[in-house]
Amino acid sequence: MMTKAETAAMLDSAFAATVERIFTVWMAGQGYVADLIPEEFARIHAVAGDDAAYLRVQRTGSKFPLERRTKLVLAALYRNAVDMAVFE
Repeated sequence: MMTKAETAAMLDSAFAATVERIFTVWMAGQGYVADLIPEEFARIHAVAGDDAAYLRVQRTGSKFPLERRTKLVLAALYRNAVDMAVFE
């Protein structure tokens, strides 16, 4: 469970930019296409917000043909990026 300070930080645009930067680096490191990265970050951030809710993320639309397992991996990457951004 996130504290109030962590929840408030999630709303901060600078924090969101940090999460996006970390998410982009990790996705690029795993070999995902450059066009996919900003699209998927925006989709996951809009759905998950403060938490990568795996069940909701896999039901949201994407213009890329992604398997369910890939969507779960991306949600996990997003959650890890959020966790890492808290420490920056």
